[in-house]
Amino acid sequence: MVGKSAEIFGPIVFGELSYLFGNQRPAILSVYVFFIIRQVLAAGVKSDDISDRTSSPQSP
Repeated sequence: MVGKSAEIFGPIVFGELSYLFGNQRPAILSVYVFFIIRQVLAAGVKSDDISDRTSSPQSP
């Protein structure tokens, strides 16, 4: 669900900012802001949770 919304939301924000300002520099700044938001959200995830999901084999 998150990947699908990012595929839609990211280009829309980028395009709207490019159109609004008439320049792509503010749109590039929005990508930077999205990366910062991602880092903040990822900081709240425990590393044990991530390693448990990737190391355990998935059953069919």
